[in-house]
Amino acid sequence: MDRNSINSDLLLTTDNQGRVSYWRNVCGFWCLGLCNNFAYVVMLSAAHDILKQQETNNTLPVRVRLC
Repeated sequence: MDRNSINSDLLLTTDNQGRVSYWRNVCGFWCLGLCNNFAYVVMLSAAHDILKQQETNNTLPVRVRLC
């Protein structure tokens, strides 16, 4: 590709192509990691709430028999 051409795109030249793909990958993995972390936190908090609710419903008075 001729660098002096009017139609040459600076982002697609061989010098910058590696940098562009690097930052595109970094941003993509960061966004996917953020989404994964968000879903993980939501599931953990929901599981915590469910277990807490089950613990309060399952409490029965314990009778101790002394012989």
